Amino acid sequence: MFTHRFALIFIAIVLLTTAIAFAAPEAAPDTSFKTAPNVSFKASFEFTVPTTPDSAFDAMTGEIGMWWDHSFSEHPYALYIEPKPGGGFYEMFDSLGNGAKHASVILSNRGKQLTLDGPFGLSGLAITMVASFRFSPVVDGTKIKVTVNNTGQLEPGKEEVIVTVWRHFMIEQYQPFIQSGKFRDKYKK
Repeated sequence: MFTHRFALIFIAIVLLTTAIAFAAPEAAPDTSFKTAPNVSFKASFEFTVPTTPDSAFDAMTGEIGMWWDHSFSEHPYALYIEPKPGGGFYEMFDSLGNGAKHASVILSNRGKQLTLDGPFGLSGLAITMVASFRFSPVVDGTKIKVTVNNTGQLEPGKEEVIVTVWRHFMIEQYQPFIQSGKFRDKYKK
């Protein structure tokens, strides 16, 4: 009886594998694949602003529309950072709620550190950029250390472009904004 049962199982397996082997393959969807280059890098730089760490933090988060000059829309309705864990760096296109989230806030400690995670202006690419800002009191104001960590889909050689843009935001835009005194009175030293 054992041999009869074994023979039936063997025949069933042979028939099943034969049927699978000769079955017509289904048409595969028309899909094209292209390998995207991946680049990882880390860059840091420091600069000083003539105000307290708390004021520097508040001006960075509360006044970003006054100095951040890259956006998806030509004239953003609003540009702001919610300085709390889970908050975001938002660009609103209009009063209806259309807009973009440039990054998420993953660490916020007023006057000490702000860390954002997102593609910033590189939406549409498989990219993760973590930008961290550390605020330290110094004799003439606040030293801000900017560290940008990036990994993901990026053409080789674009690392320098990204670092140049971050230096533009912080040293050519934010620092003169603080030095000019244009930020709100509540942020002044």
